[in-house]
Amino acid sequence: SRQSDKHTVASDEAELKEFRENNKGNRAEQERIIAKVGKKCEAIENRQVSIKTWLKELYKFITRKMDALEDHAKELETVVETITTRGEGLTFNE
Repeated sequence: SRQSDKHTVASDEAELKEFRENNKGNRAEQERIIAKVGKKCEAIENRQVSIKTWLKELYKFITRKMDALEDHAKELETVVETITTRGEGLTFNE
């Protein structure tokens, strides 16, 4: 019985030692995965910042183009009014 207990204790100690060794590997693997995920998250955040910056620049560009188009439309309205005013009383042969 005593021999059996010693064997069990030795077996348990060996099992515990093996578990600890395996767990070290698991911990290293977990840390590696966490670091990898962290890098991916950082890359995604950087991409989001780049996209936000690009969208802001695109918005500014579109706004400038719309303002320019509004200015052109006002100029055209003025030209049309001038032509209409000068053309009143004129008749065109069809």
